[in-house]
Amino acid sequence: MRVETLFKRLKREFIKVNLLQACLDTLMFFLSVNLVLFLFSLSITSYLPNNQALLLLSTVFFLFDLSYRSKNYQLELYEQKNPELHEILRTARDNLEKNNIASQAMFDELMDRSRKVTSESIIPSKRIIQKVL
Repeated sequence: MRVETLFKRLKREFIKVNLLQACLDTLMFFLSVNLVLFLFSLSITSYLPNNQALLLLSTVFFLFDLSYRSKNYQLELYEQKNPELHEILRTARDNLEKNNIASQAMFDELMDRSRKVTSESIIPSKRIIQKVL
């Protein structure tokens, strides 16, 4: 059914938002730790240069941050940020297994409305601007 494709598309948008935030968090982590290591002339390990060790630490941090952010995928986030989808998504979830004319019409309307939904509608832009600055 086409609603499953919509739910997959919404999940991809959610992952894109989390990927953006995880990248920004990792960049902040990398730059902060690098600054501290430089200012205090510290070394992370004796057998690896600081930049390689820091790159490895940043990769681990990125994977941890991304998994932490992505573990709680909820369609309610889209419903909060896009009120026009709230009622129809709830009804679509209730009628997911049904295959009659009314359900198909509702799914068609849901697909039309969902085309207006992008990851921009759920990105916490204030937070991202703060991280970039």
